[in-house]
Amino acid sequence: MSARMSQRQIKKHVIFEEIHTVALSLLIGVVVMSGIFAAVLFPTMKRMDPLLPEFSTYTGEHWRVAAGRIASLVFLISSWIQGSLFACSLAALFLAPLAARVSRMRLATVAVTAMLLLVVIGVIFLPLQQMLHVYWDFAKQGDIERAATTQIRFDALHKFATPSMLALIAGAGACIFLSMQSLCQLASQVQQDPK
Repeated sequence: MSARMSQRQIKKHVIFEEIHTVALSLLIGVVVMSGIFAAVLFPTMKRMDPLLPEFSTYTGEHWRVAAGRIASLVFLISSWIQGSLFACSLAALFLAPLAARVSRMRLATVAVTAMLLLVVIGVIFLPLQQMLHVYWDFAKQGDIERAATTQIRFDALHKFATPSMLALIAGAGACIFLSMQSLCQLASQVQQDPK
């Protein structure tokens, strides 16, 4: 951040920093609530032990199919929201007044967080979604063996979902911390030059 910014530039910068921070805070909230939703849904559905008429030839666990159908929609919506919120946070960061330079550390933190979001959505979530659809197709056909094989592949990738979501939360949290630091510097600048 440059040493001298006009009061107008400072006000604009504060607004963009706040938008950046709120968007990232909401992103963290979406990730956390998606995880909580899944953590509640699957055990609840298991206790209910439903039988799904659409999967009448499938002798496997119907609760897993039912919970997966619901959770996959929630995670799809969550992914779209996360991507939109991150795009909003980036726009706010880079639309701040030109006098406000973004530090290399901040750029690196934002870049790492962007990569983590891409991993969560592109490397983990989308392949999991594809495997779920394959699993459901096999289950609907009553093909227990191929459904089980797909479930094993799903489980092998799914074990990385929680750690990657936690890493994304940490990255977004680091971006928020640096944004708050920038806001403190702006407040200090206003106190030094209150004109």
